[in-house]
Amino acid sequence: MPFRYKVLPDHRLLFGVFHGTLTPDEYLNGIEELSRNQAFEPDYDRLGILHDDLDLSLFGLKELHAIRDRMSTAYYGNHRPADTEKRSYRIALVSKPSINETMLKLYAATLASSLVPTVSMKIFPKLDKALGWLERDELAAQFAEPDWVAFMAFDARSG
Repeated sequence: MPFRYKVLPDHRLLFGVFHGTLTPDEYLNGIEELSRNQAFEPDYDRLGILHDDLDLSLFGLKELHAIRDRMSTAYYGNHRPADTEKRSYRIALVSKPSINETMLKLYAATLASSLVPTVSMKIFPKLDKALGWLERDELAAQFAEPDWVAFMAFDARSG
C-alpha cells in the first residue's frame, strides 16, 4: 500500500505518509476506511509526508471530482454541510518541490470550490515548519521518537 495514516484525536490531526504510485482507487478506498474510523472527524487538520518517489500521475480532474464526491458521501452523509457547520481544515505537506505540487494544488482547489470552502494547503520542505503552520509545534519532540521516525520513513520494503 503506497500510504498509511494515523489519527491523532488529541491533536485533531490526521497524519499520513505517501510513497510510490498511488492509484485513485487506493485513495478512494482510504476515504471509506477513514470514514469508519471512530477517532477521525472530517474537520481535522491533515499532515502529509510525501516521499520523493510519490507518483500521482494517475490522477486527473475526473479522479479529483470522484474523490470530492466520495468525501461528501463518506464524511457528510452525501449532503453538503451548511455554511454554518464547522468543516474547514488545513493540509500541510512535507515535500521537496516536484511535479506533484500542481496536482495537490488542484486537489485543494477542487475541495475548496465544491465541498470545503475554507480548506487551505501549504507545502513545506521540513516537518517543523509544517507543524508550526498547523499550530502543532508540541508534536515535534514526539515525532522525533524512534516509532514515529520509522512511521515517517515508511517505504515499500517496510510495508
